[in-house]
Amino acid sequence: MLRILLGCLALVLLPGPLRAASWTSVPPSQLGFEGMAQGERFSGEFQRFHARIAFDPAQPQTARFEVEIDLASADSRNAERDELLRDAAFLDAAGQPRARFVSTGAEPDGEGWVTRGRLTLKGRSHEVPFHFRFAQDSEDEARLEGHARLDRTWFGVGSGEWEDAELIAHEVEVRTRLRLRPAAAGEGAVQP
Repeated sequence: MLRILLGCLALVLLPGPLRAASWTSVPPSQLGFEGMAQGERFSGEFQRFHARIAFDPAQPQTARFEVEIDLASADSRNAERDELLRDAAFLDAAGQPRARFVSTGAEPDGEGWVTRGRLTLKGRSHEVPFHFRFAQDSEDEARLEGHARLDRTWFGVGSGEWEDAELIAHEVEVRTRLRLRPAAAGEGAVQP
């Protein structure tokens, strides 16, 4: 009986695989965007956002992603454009200050993984596939790089005269590079 108890205790105390159930983004994580206006490419990033991720490559069906984005933090390194981006015709940062992406489950694709989630922006929701690669460096650190393509008109971004694709292309590329650490108790609980 003592041998069985000692054996069970040893199994509990042995280090597990290098995997964490839940992760949270930490600096210097990046969430960028790229578009085209009047034939010229421009890019920028959101300075303030938070990602909570549960991902285990051995059980991708249990993946959960939740990302909240502060729209007023959009920075394209052009003050005039940034002011326009925050306007009600575009991101409406004053009226609806946050965007949210939530997904559950992932599956392999040619580059790594894909998860299909709902992006909610300006009160509108649309399914957006997010392609990503995940690497865990240690028990305390992981990295995630990913990208998604979306149509800005799905969310009413660039309404009125700005809807014309000749002025601003409808397609927007979103790219992210996250540095992740294990989420504290309760911090990584992602609500689908």
